[in-house]
Amino acid sequence: GDVANEDLRQVCIWNTTAKRVQYNGAAYSQEFWDYAVRFNTECPLAGKIADRRFGYACSKHTMEEVGIAVQAVENCVRRNFKQILQDQIEQVAWSPQALRLNGWRYSGPL
Repeated sequence: GDVANEDLRQVCIWNTTAKRVQYNGAAYSQEFWDYAVRFNTECPLAGKIADRRFGYACSKHTMEEVGIAVQAVENCVRRNFKQILQDQIEQVAWSPQALRLNGWRYSGPL
């Protein structure tokens, strides 16, 4: 459903916008974080208008607002959805609040 599709979009937003940082080799995407913050605040489940309610329309609107190439994300989802979902199944989090950074489990305050 909608949650799985949003997860796919967010993985593809990361995959299409993240860049390696020169000094330490880690990947970073300002666009991903801008999207995550804005989507969380502007796309509630109970939104009254489609482009302001959790789902594709609000996601697309939010990507456009923060300067993410919507077509590149949609192409990524279409081409890679099976592998992304398989990776999500195989890389299980330890709890609903678990976080991984560059493959490592983060164990600080969230």
